[in-house]
Amino acid sequence: MRYIFVDESRITQSRYQLFGSLWLPREKQEEFRNKFWDLWDKKFASRKSELKWTKVSKNKLNSYEMFIRLFSLNPYLDFRCLVLDKHAVDYKEYHGGDEELGFYKFLYFFISRNLEKDYKFRGIKENFYQIFMHRRRMGDKAEWGRLSDLKKVLNNRLWKSCFYNDFNNRSGIKFPSHQDLLGKPIRNIEPVDSHYCPEVQLVDVLTGAVGYAWDGFQTSPAKLDFIEYVENLFGLRLNQETPYLSEKINIWKFKLKEKQKSASYPTPR
Repeated sequence: MRYIFVDESRITQSRYQLFGSLWLPREKQEEFRNKFWDLWDKKFASRKSELKWTKVSKNKLNSYEMFIRLFSLNPYLDFRCLVLDKHAVDYKEYHGGDEELGFYKFLYFFISRNLEKDYKFRGIKENFYQIFMHRRRMGDKAEWGRLSDLKKVLNNRLWKSCFYNDFNNRSGIKFPSHQDLLGKPIRNIEPVDSHYCPEVQLVDVLTGAVGYAWDGFQTSPAKLDFIEYVENLFGLRLNQETPYLSEKINIWKFKLKEKQKSASYPTPR
């Protein structure tokens, strides 16, 4: 099973909205967390705070760079990001003015694209996923219903695009009823509190850096130094797309076509 930790970055004055995610095998989570907290205890006096892009400053720059170094040295960790131009999305016309619905539509595209890429091009098959979403609103009971719908449409999409054809090709017999057994790679999607989740904290920092670079902000020398450190470490530009199959850090600029501006969201069945 693989774990996916997801967070968003959407600053009011920014042009771009981003979805960031950290991917790792479940069996590696304890190892990563032990290393994370060991480093934390060396750099900070207590665990009452958390890593956040908004907290990158001159005094904390070295510490934040060390956490990115930790990420770079662990081959089982991948960061994947979607960049969405908010100026290209007309929520009033295509989403009935419901930005919350639009949010989950683009999240669906982001996750399904990456899961299909793993299955079709990276040979990660017959695997299962657990998705953890940074809690967006404390006490929002409707969030559970939205995440449940997201899980259903993701499983429907993956069953049709990956599992169904592959299973039938291997078996020689069509078994559409096997969706109940094989067509549910997404086992669960649940909200988590970033304060207790180092994976989401790391996503917050990396997603914030990508968003800052795409928007071309220049207000914080410390943030610009941090971005330069990440770019030199991984040999890329955070304000540019990466190749489709790039690993470790993958940045996808979502390109809207006319027919996609409505971001059609399959109905759960």
